[in-house]
Amino acid sequence: MRKRSAIFTFALLLSVGIAADAQSTGLTLSFTGTGSGNALGFVLNGTGTLTPLGSARLQVTGVPTGSTTSLAFAFLLDNGSSTLAAQAAAIPSPGTLTGTATISNGTGAYAGATGSFTFTITAPFETPQ
Repeated sequence: MRKRSAIFTFALLLSVGIAADAQSTGLTLSFTGTGSGNALGFVLNGTGTLTPLGSARLQVTGVPTGSTTSLAFAFLLDNGSSTLAAQAAAIPSPGTLTGTATISNGTGAYAGATGSFTFTITAPFETPQ
């Protein structure tokens, strides 16, 4: 089994319903980072910005499941005091995953958050020498 590594970019538009004030907030996210994986799955870790909220960290785990790839997104916000979690079934094409994710959970300032976002993950995997 060969391990692969990649640099990825991630762009999406996120609309989150925050339970505390029950309103939708449009966010624009942009992340870059690195990752590794093999035929059984991968993990991508990155940092970026959630405009207008500020900086955040992101971890995306993926597992191929037939013609799609199951993804789990974990966002760490507010210096680690708040999180958002989402899941998706992505449609893969060479070097790219696209789809719509559903926000399923949040903590801290985002407790009870719901919503969805569309995403494109570009990860040109290369086999290390």
